Amino acid sequence: MNKRLQNKQQNDAAIMQAAITLFAQKGMETTTIGDIVATSGLARGTFYNYYKSKAEIWDKLVNQLITRVNDTLKTQRQGAKTAYEFVYSAFIGYAQVLLQPLVLPLIIKNQAAFRNSLFASNSLRSIYKDLENDLKNAPFFQQLAPQQYRMISYAMVGSGLEVMIQLFDQKEELTVEEAGRFFTELFLGGIANLKQID
Repeated sequence: MNKRLQNKQQNDAAIMQAAITLFAQKGMETTTIGDIVATSGLARGTFYNYYKSKAEIWDKLVNQLITRVNDTLKTQRQGAKTAYEFVYSAFIGYAQVLLQPLVLPLIIKNQAAFRNSLFASNSLRSIYKDLENDLKNAPFFQQLAPQQYRMISYAMVGSGLEVMIQLFDQKEELTVEEAGRFFTELFLGGIANLKQID
C-alpha cells in the first residue's frame, strides 16, 4: 500500500473513531464538527476532505453497523442444524456485534437518530429480506405461510435489538447467553412454554 493511501485511511479512521466516541458520550446532536476535529487531532480542512457534515459520518456509521449485523447473522444462521440453533446463534451473533466497544452506548445515546436512520436505510430491508429467505429455506420452518416469514423477520430483528438495548441500559443481571435462551424459547415456543430463568 502506498504512503498516500495509507495516510488517507488513517485520517478517515481517526475521524470515524473520534465521531463514534463523541456520539456515544455526548450524542450526535450536541457533538460539533469542531469537537470531532479536535478529538481526531486533524485539521478542520482535513475533515472536509473526507466528509461534508457530521450527518454524513452518522449515516456511514449506521450503514457499517447494519452491514456487520447482516453479515454476522447470515453466517450464524447458515451453520444451524436445528430451529433452536438457528434462532439462538443468530441472537448471539447479533449481540456480539452490538457488544463491540461503544456500539450500544452510541445507539442508546442517539436512539431517535439511530431509529430514524435505521428505518430509512435500505440495509435494514436487506436484513429483513435475508432473514425471511433463510426462514423460508430452513428445513425446520416449512410450516409457515409466506406472510408469517416476513412478520417473524420483523419481530426478531426489532425485539433482538430492543432486548440488547434494555439489557445494557437497565444493567440487567442477565448474561447474553441467558438472554439468547429466553429470546429463542420465546420465538420457538411462545410465552406459555418459557422456562424460568435461574
